Amino acid sequence: VFRGGARAHYLERCWMQGVYSNRPHTLVKFDLPAASAPQQLTLALAQYKPTDSQVDFSLDVYAQAPFTLRPIAPPEPTASRLTGAWSGRTAGGSSNHDSYVDNPRFLLELPFAASPVLELAAVGLRGGGSKPEDVQLGLALSPEAPTEQPAGDARKWPLRSGDYRPGGCRLAAASLPAGRWLVVPSTFTPGTECGFELRASAGRLAALPHEAHGLQRQAVQGAWDRQSAAGSPNHGAFWKNPQLQLVLSRPAELLLRLRAPGTREGRSAAPPSLCVALFDGGEQRTEATGRGLSRARAVSEGGLYAYPAGGACLPRTPLPAGMYAVLLSTFDPYVGPWELVLYATEGTLRVASFR
Repeated sequence: VFRGGARAHYLERCWMQGVYSNRPHTLVKFDLPAASAPQQLTLALAQYKPTDSQVDFSLDVYAQAPFTLRPIAPPEPTASRLTGAWSGRTAGGSSNHDSYVDNPRFLLELPFAASPVLELAAVGLRGGGSKPEDVQLGLALSPEAPTEQPAGDARKWPLRSGDYRPGGCRLAAASLPAGRWLVVPSTFTPGTECGFELRASAGRLAALPHEAHGLQRQAVQGAWDRQSAAGSPNHGAFWKNPQLQLVLSRPAELLLRLRAPGTREGRSAAPPSLCVALFDGGEQRTEATGRGLSRARAVSEGGLYAYPAGGACLPRTPLPAGMYAVLLSTFDPYVGPWELVLYATEGTLRVASFR
């Protein structure tokens, strides 16, 4: 028995529950508290194990007050269905981990306004992987372009399916305008390898490549120490932050992600807000040239200090051959490790430290 009168999907949200039994009947008896307005309940009828054969049943309801009993509309039909898998680097885990951005991504195209329902179910992988019923799953939905959120919509993006659930989950997105929407299915724990099926009740699903598809990956690690933890330009010593020299041997595409390892997973304190800035020329920023971001060619997150899932991102950008400087900063001075992940056209990028 569920409160609300709508179709129920998760058993753990029930208000009252009977006992599974092999007897010819089961009984649920309860007192419904008085209320000033009519109350709606959902009665969900289930077997302990699914069966392929038809099982007939009868339902009797008794109450001391007048009531009506009617069937609830069947689930939304599936308009689009795709399969995929978390495997290797694409098993990125939840948004608590920087590897979240490596999860498979899908595009949901809505040709008209709709209220789509997305459903994610785990399926087995040939040759091994985790048991589908044990894999904790979650879904996230957001506008394809983060800056193109629906006008006047006060919802917090991305929309999420709620707590990670074993075997499957569901996300109902009410009143979405026509457009392109990004769907990210994920497991709770990074490295959990499993197949999955993704279904949408409206629109069309299409697989998207990784954000750095076709680019070569490099990673550089370092740390903000007491001398280099200079914070944002607000703190007056911006140029003292860690800097790297990038050399592009020919025109290329470049994507950067700055992370502070260990600050997102299982910590009560908020991770530091990050920024990565790219400057023309291969010279190290000094007090004369590095007081702020105004001279930067490109800045992560549109110039805002932030730590979204995956780290502060300077999106995929075409650049001419030449030398560049990268400056890595936090909003407030922060002592701790950093990691810069660089993606560039294969064979074009060399990274060096300023001496």
